Amino acid sequence: DLNAIERAELLQVMIDAGVHRAEAGRLFGLTSESGIKNTLRLMKLPPSIRKMVESGKMPARAARMLVPWAEATIMLDELAKGLLDDASSLNEFLTSTQSRR
Repeated sequence: DLNAIERAELLQVMIDAGVHRAEAGRLFGLTSESGIKNTLRLMKLPPSIRKMVESGKMPARAARMLVPWAEATIMLDELAKGLLDDASSLNEFLTSTQSRR
């Protein structure tokens, strides 16, 4: 009797261990590729939202709807780190944003 996050984690572990996606999905009652993808999408959520799903405070369906914002946050974090790591990119970014005003 696993919650949605535990199912997603276990599904990912099985796939990483070499179990075919469709076979791993069937073990969880997932009969379509979209069902497998939707389950795995939960893994992209930040820990705070995953805990809400695990505790039952947030339904998995609602949490899956937040995934695009989680992905955007990850991309923004990577962009910011890249800008900080490369001074010329940071200067170029600052110059381009100032010229748009």
